[in-house]
Parts: sequence; C-alpha cells; structure tokens
Amino acid sequence: MAAYAGALRQFDASRQHADELCRRAEADGSRAGLRDAALFAVMSDALLRRSEAAALTVSDIERAEDGSSRVLITRSKTDQTGEGRSLYLGASTMRRMAAWLSAIGIQDGPLFRRVAKGPAGKGGTEALNARSMGRILRARTEAAGLEGRFTSHSPRVGSAQSLVRHGATMAEAQRDAR
Repeated sequence: MAAYAGALRQFDASRQHADELCRRAEADGSRAGLRDAALFAVMSDALLRRSEAAALTVSDIERAEDGSSRVLITRSKTDQTGEGRSLYLGASTMRRMAAWLSAIGIQDGPLFRRVAKGPAGKGGTEALNARSMGRILRARTEAAGLEGRFTSHSPRVGSAQSLVRHGATMAEAQRDAR
C-alpha cells in the first residue's frame, strides 16, 4: 500500500516552490509567463481554489499604499450565498500582477485570460477557465522538473502548510483557507 500511496503523492507547493515557479514563468519572457507568475502568486498568497482564481476580475483587486493589496473573492465553494471575503496579497505578488496587467494592457474585465503563443502573444478578452488553469499549473511544474503529482490545489495546500510551519495554528490556517 505504501508504494501505491507514494506513486500518487500530490506535490504541495510551499511558498518557496511557488516563488520558484513564478521566477521560471517570468524568465521565459512571454506574456503567458507573466500571467502564469501572477496566477501562481495570487493562488498561493490568498490560498485560492482554481475556480476562485478563474472568477477574479481586475476590479476585485484593491491596492494599498504599501504595495500590497486585498482581493475580493465574491463567491466560493464555502460561500455559495456570495457574502464575499477580502484576502491579502503581498507586495511581491502585486509586482507580478502589475507586470502582467501592463504587458497585456487591461484595466477591467477578467484578471486571468488566454494569451496567444509566443513572446508577443496577444491577450484574449475571456477569462481562463478553471480547467485551463490546472493544465497551465501542471505544465509549468513539469517544466521546472518538480517531482510528484502537481494539481491546481497544490499552491493552496502548500501555502497552508507554510503558514503552519511559520507559527500559525491549524485553526488559523483552516480559517484562512476558507
């Protein structure tokens, strides 16, 4: 049974792993790389599910003077009534977000969009769907040579584990993960 469980082990993207994936995505010099770096960083900082990331719009981001921001999650698996929740995004995540938004030239509408292949790929107008986000995250992880089964849930799980390793209680990590 142990061999079977090891073969199916999910890779949990700690904050360090998420940062490395962001750096590698940015390094390819493409708009898709900038988008993917911003996507990984947002999902990791806010412990987002891919459906939550897919639903984000530019207007959901509220910037703070210190370079950080808050992102409004208007609906989620645990908030079906749409009460919403404001979550923290760090300054490094916002730098990645600003690079993505500047490169693609968007000021409203879906935050994460399709990009045509190539360094000068044009951005679409429709949001990436959750399934596409999962494929993007897996492809970037495989390209980075990270072992294990990476899923779109990995940044969320890894960030929750990082919170606990850095002193958060299990209850605090669960609360932050909604």
